[in-house]
Amino acid sequence: MIRALSVARLPLLVTLLGLSAAGHAAEGIDFERAVASVTAKAAAAVVEVRFVQTSEFGGQTRRQDSVVLGLVVGEDGLVLVPERQLQPEFRVFDPEATGGDGTSLLRLAASDFRVFVAGRAEPLSARYLSRDGDRGLAWLQLDGDGSPPGVDLARPCELRPGQRFVGLWRLPARQGGAPTTAPGFVGGQTSAPFPSLSVSGPIGPAFALDGRFCGYVVTVDVDPQGVGGRPWQENLLVDVETLARLTARVAAFGSSAPR
Repeated sequence: MIRALSVARLPLLVTLLGLSAAGHAAEGIDFERAVASVTAKAAAAVVEVRFVQTSEFGGQTRRQDSVVLGLVVGEDGLVLVPERQLQPEFRVFDPEATGGDGTSLLRLAASDFRVFVAGRAEPLSARYLSRDGDRGLAWLQLDGDGSPPGVDLARPCELRPGQRFVGLWRLPARQGGAPTTAPGFVGGQTSAPFPSLSVSGPIGPAFALDGRFCGYVVTVDVDPQGVGGRPWQENLLVDVETLARLTARVAAFGSSAPR
């Protein structure tokens, strides 16, 4: 009798397995289409920013060439970049420190910006405008003509916990500079250090599966003390509405003093 019941359930099990496989196949096709749509619409907005980082410590000045990916936002030639890659801060041992833990805060300064746009051999010059220290973002202003179209900040887009998104970036120029993507996942919501979504996936622009721009993923020190003396870091999504508001403020005030 038990064997008869097991045999009777075989068709149902096969059907369920078939539906599951079909569901995964359909999901894969949807994501493949999303990648194609995002790449076609927004790849030109991802640019390579080359610049010079300068540090002054112990009476010595050091300069080094650096590179970071930027994202053209809006129609004013503004380029969004992750501030912690542009001008990182870290503590270094300082024998001349007068107190505390015997270290000093070293912050690298960025200058001499050159922005490389896909399909254009000569770089565009740019200047530093402003930053949002809380969210770890900075804005550059492209000089002259030739700016590619930016991502659309005006279309509403909302990601929710449990949803996937498409992360977009570009390979280095020495590797061909081709656009590339990776899947991201929204893990949950957080209220500190600012209201946002906690996500897994690449740093940079995030797009919904229908191709809409949803925001920018940054790495933030959620807890400076962290565990074992190391900061607790999270990847957080700065949503498109917040980006639109901040970018509009930067564009309106022009060259504002960094805070």
